[in-house]
Amino acid sequence: MLCPVVRKEQSKMTTSDIQGKDNKITALYCRLSVDDADKQSDEESNSIKNQKQILQDYCKKNGYHNTRFFVDDGISGTTFDRPGFKEMETLAEEGKIGTIIVKDLSRFGREQTEVGRLTQIVYPSLGITFIAIQEHVNTSTGEGVEIMPFHAIFNEWYAAQTSKKIRQVWKTKSEHNMRVSHHVPFGYVRDKNDKEKWLIDEEAAKVVRHIFELFLSGMGTVQIAGRLKEEKVLTPNAYYASIGRGYTFDLPDDPYKWKDSTVSHILDNRKYTGCMVNNAYSTVSYKVHKTTLIPEEQRQIIPNCQEAIVSEDDWLRVHELRKNRRRPLKSGKTSKFSGLLFCHDCGSKMHFCTSRTYGPNQDFYRCAMYKNGKDYCSAHIIRNIVLERIVLIAIGDLADFVRCYESVFMYMVGERNKTLKSEALKAEKMKLSQAEKRQNELDFLTKRIYEDNAFGKLSDDRYEKLIQSYEAEQKEIDKTIAELQAKLTRTERESLELSYLFNKLRNLSQVTELDPELVNTLIKRIEVHQRENRDGRKVVKVDIYFTAIGMFDIPSEKEINAIMRRMNGDRKTA
Repeated sequence: MLCPVVRKEQSKMTTSDIQGKDNKITALYCRLSVDDADKQSDEESNSIKNQKQILQDYCKKNGYHNTRFFVDDGISGTTFDRPGFKEMETLAEEGKIGTIIVKDLSRFGREQTEVGRLTQIVYPSLGITFIAIQEHVNTSTGEGVEIMPFHAIFNEWYAAQTSKKIRQVWKTKSEHNMRVSHHVPFGYVRDKNDKEKWLIDEEAAKVVRHIFELFLSGMGTVQIAGRLKEEKVLTPNAYYASIGRGYTFDLPDDPYKWKDSTVSHILDNRKYTGCMVNNAYSTVSYKVHKTTLIPEEQRQIIPNCQEAIVSEDDWLRVHELRKNRRRPLKSGKTSKFSGLLFCHDCGSKMHFCTSRTYGPNQDFYRCAMYKNGKDYCSAHIIRNIVLERIVLIAIGDLADFVRCYESVFMYMVGERNKTLKSEALKAEKMKLSQAEKRQNELDFLTKRIYEDNAFGKLSDDRYEKLIQSYEAEQKEIDKTIAELQAKLTRTERESLELSYLFNKLRNLSQVTELDPELVNTLIKRIEVHQRENRDGRKVVKVDIYFTAIGMFDIPSEKEINAIMRRMNGDRKTA
């Protein structure tokens, strides 16, 4: 038994041991995830303000000084890529931290492997004491260390369950045609009286429309970014700061310095057409926060959810053009047909061949495979000035035909593409509805036979036969639904493209010169044949595929009369 003097000296040494780390930082770590912030019942206990108070009270009571807060607000615990945490880790590796204290282990992290590595290997090796107040963990005394792995496993399980619940909420919202993401894109503002409703922010919307106009005029994203800077147009974050609205990233030194990635993001955003886009992105898992892009056919597109900033036609055309991005050559020249021109024989792209010293009559195109090996494909050379003339005449002739014989044109297109007719669309939608109905029935039947088997009403052999049959049918139904949805999406897009083409041609006055916007909006593909010698002349055949209608041969007067007689006959029959 120790005498009072010895006990007093030992008490002094213990206090001195704690305060002996005063020359090192006592790191107080706080974290709040977005999910925690959404839970009103748990908001107070997990708030940053409350965490700080608990940590300060603990330090004061237990004699810890030289404290410093490290905070990560709105970041998931399943990742350790957090600014505040990384700053703390850097100081720890430099030997400047003596103790790390957290309110509870879930605030430190929800990934059990990394939590265990840091608290049981890294920190002890660096001479750092780790303390979790709520779980009574203290690595310097050994208190709570044995049970700490179980807390870490539970915290990770909790993160996994939360992820499942969030995904289910997204699915339910999507099924009820509600917004899954509440992020409001540049050009819109959330209605103060209804958070689900978006209103047009006219000043920002002008910039969005300007970007689409510049792209359709033939400019690329880098050129557009440069033009916006020249015109002193504020970047989205700089604009938000100017009107007192919150923004996501730090403001750049130059408020007019647009990034081409920002321009690309605006051009790719279909929400500007007034629709709602759900299920466009996903994450790999609750542990891996890498964002993946979901294929277009699997996204949910709900039209007329807010006022459109750009038309559906313009967006579709921009979307199509961005699949074949245009870049200026070293000569500074840009082809009007870049991304549209292909070799008829091998299907390769045609290269635009030019030089700073070339005049307008010298620029030409040739098959990309010709330069890779003469035996693979021939040159398919055509001069740019000749191609422009061919395309100009083709557009002018088609526009004249549409203006003079509007009903004949629509009849011919309708005959060529039966799926654009309303009856065909209704039939396809009916098939989709029936397939989805059967899919729901199979889900119900599967659940029913499972319950019957569990309660002994259905034998195991009979259950196995039925479940195999249902699963095989379910796979076929899922495949059919995916095919029908993709087909309907293509058909609706073709219908919109046809409407746009028709209106553009009908309103087109005499065409005297080609410009990139006209080419990009009316033409989908051009194929160049190999030169042929006809009667001592070199002839190059060019196939022009117009948007929505493909190749279109303008009928002769005799053929037009025959078509009009068929149209009258169809009306009488109807």
